[in-house]
Amino acid sequence: MKSFLLALFLLPSLHSILAQQPALTPEQPISRKLAIKVPGKISSVTLSIQKSVCLVQLESPGFLGGEPEPKNPASQVWLLRADGTAIPQASKPNTITISNGGAVTPCIIYTFPRSAATDAVAVVVSVEGQLFIEALASKPK
Repeated sequence: MKSFLLALFLLPSLHSILAQQPALTPEQPISRKLAIKVPGKISSVTLSIQKSVCLVQLESPGFLGGEPEPKNPASQVWLLRADGTAIPQASKPNTITISNGGAVTPCIIYTFPRSAATDAVAVVVSVEGQLFIEALASKPK
């Protein structure tokens, strides 16, 4: 809990940010690539708001099919409310691989309730013990 409160203090005034956010229509899936990257471990982080859930997808660096699949890095994801509390995950993280033209990209998908689209003000990602925090100044497009 102390980590969440510390993360909250590191963020700018979130109430003024929330006031500037447009209303979302649940039928319109939207996503945004976050600035969080961990060289050699996480190549991209995407926040996606779907009709019934919010997803945070961590993509590991790709590899060629036929090569041994690298081990996914140890990771955790939290979505924080303005009061510093974490929004509970809707399920355990899922690990998938995306294949495209012989290249394979391992992904870890964290699922949160749809209400996180309006409640979350920040994303916190832990990769191999390193913490990364990104404020959600505006909703994903």
